[in-house]
Amino acid sequence: MDQNGFGFVLKKEVTFQQGIIFSMPLCHGIQQSRKTIAVLSANFMDGGWCHYQLHFARMRIVTDNADVLILVQIGEIPDRKKTLWLRQLLCYKEVLKWPEDLVGQELFWNQLKMKLRYCTSRS
Repeated sequence: MDQNGFGFVLKKEVTFQQGIIFSMPLCHGIQQSRKTIAVLSANFMDGGWCHYQLHFARMRIVTDNADVLILVQIGEIPDRKKTLWLRQLLCYKEVLKWPEDLVGQELFWNQLKMKLRYCTSRS
């Protein structure tokens, strides 16, 4: 556990089985997770993984009727880098923004803890 009460599990090595689409482990991880945290940044939006992660989380929201997605934003993201679905999502979903100041960071961690504890079911 770190000073904010979060424990992290890091997997050193990911082995992809031959013949399995590379996005399947990502999809499986999102399906098996209680929550999915998408850390949005300008650089992340440039990569394809961003779109996979958001798409799979969106499908889980739709198919399981569960709000499992937590959005965290680091820095500013130009509108041209946001997909249509992300723009729509940002209209109704709260985004936790990483602050530069220490007081703001303490508030950020408290807000994230609350979101992680919140029940995922919307039914």
